[in-house]
Amino acid sequence: MHKCHLCDQSQKEGLYIYNLYICNSCEQEMLKTQPEDPNYQFFVNKLRRIRQHLINS
Repeated sequence: MHKCHLCDQSQKEGLYIYNLYICNSCEQEMLKTQPEDPNYQFFVNKLRRIRQHLINS
């Protein structure tokens, strides 16, 4: 089990972007979220953390 970087839940299946894990349900939710959706900014902010993590590494 891996802890999702977006929802902080432990999940069995997902993907890694560099070394940060994203579960399948968050991936699917992110892909269907439109820019006008309130969750869009949530995903943008979380993904910025991935970028910041890479810069700091």
